[in-house]
Amino acid sequence: MRSILILGGSDIGSAIAHRLFFLGVDAVVRDEEAPAHTRRGMAFTEAWFGGTAMLDGVPASLGRSIEDLQDLRSEVGVVPVTCLATDALRKRLAFDALVDARMRKRAIPEDLRELAPLTVGLGPNFVPGKNCHIAIETAWGDGLGAVLRDQRTEDLAGEPRPIGEAGRERFVYSPQDGIWRTGHRIGQAVIQGESVGTLNGIPVAAPLTGRLRGLPHDSVAVGIRQKIIEVDPRQPAEIFGLGERPRTIARGVSIALGLGTGLENAFFGFESDYRKTLDCVPMRGRYALDQCRLKLSLTQWRGLPRAVRETVIEADAGNQISASRLAGYLLRWIEKQELGAVERCNDNAALQASQSGQGMLESVAKQLAATGGSRELLRGWPELEPIQRYSLVKLAAKGHRNFPRAVEEFLRVS
Repeated sequence: MRSILILGGSDIGSAIAHRLFFLGVDAVVRDEEAPAHTRRGMAFTEAWFGGTAMLDGVPASLGRSIEDLQDLRSEVGVVPVTCLATDALRKRLAFDALVDARMRKRAIPEDLRELAPLTVGLGPNFVPGKNCHIAIETAWGDGLGAVLRDQRTEDLAGEPRPIGEAGRERFVYSPQDGIWRTGHRIGQAVIQGESVGTLNGIPVAAPLTGRLRGLPHDSVAVGIRQKIIEVDPRQPAEIFGLGERPRTIARGVSIALGLGTGLENAFFGFESDYRKTLDCVPMRGRYALDQCRLKLSLTQWRGLPRAVRETVIEADAGNQISASRLAGYLLRWIEKQELGAVERCNDNAALQASQSGQGMLESVAKQLAATGGSRELLRGWPELEPIQRYSLVKLAAKGHRNFPRAVEEFLRVS
């Protein structure tokens, strides 16, 4: 699954593209020209207006022609976006899958199944086997991000999830179709009652005091009942970067596409102490970093946005494109945050051992003996997964306290 078309460039579609970027996937995001998305600080939306955008350190560039997109797809360090028609994209570019992230809450989706070998529908009214192959639950709750193969998504219901105790009252909805004009910026502080823009020349005021989290671009067309203002009253407000809900939905999409098993399955039992906090680098993260030929300090690791730490852990570490993108991003981010020089790692012993089902490093046997284990246990070495062999080599080399726990977990010691 290496070529994917994403319909919709809002915070949801952008989070999916951001995640697939790090998983080494060739994804193109398609949206209308001059889209009226509100959470522009959490999306690639600005690329449709200014040609480029940046979301949590990942750049996007606008392709206005098939030739532009072909050039952009050949670059490993950018997410291509476009406003070309979907049919034109399908006819000229090959896609293994299509993800409908347009989040049209009240619309009845058309049948997507003829558009790609695998189609994934997000939001209300998607029914696997009827208008998509797989659906993803997008409603807040325990099922958020769930991969649905034989049941429909939940109907649109309920109130918006409160932030800072503000629910629906933090939004302003368009009372009619029209042209939105504003001189305000995403993240700008406003006070309740302040004029933020005009719709068809009629002033529209901020509903609360806080910072503008949602605001369509100036001069775009908006539809009736569409959100045109969102104010975050919290201190500090969350305006930029990947949000919790988009991240969770993006993870569900990657699982549906066969590109991961989910964060909950990315940790071994002996790593349970930091499963929730991600304060330490788990073995799958170390494996990915070694593939990138980088060694991060604990301070550098903790300085990464949580969304990127999660993606490093779940990345397709054996994919060269993924490793290249991860490496480039990590170096740029750490330099920007002034977290110190990144150490280059050229020791491939653990990686080489991880791929060897017949041999092992002597350090594993020595550490096993030092901890009172029998060498006979290592008869199971060839049957271990590469990441398990890698973990044992890493833990043995450091004489880590988790080595005996890893041996017990991987080699099934009773």
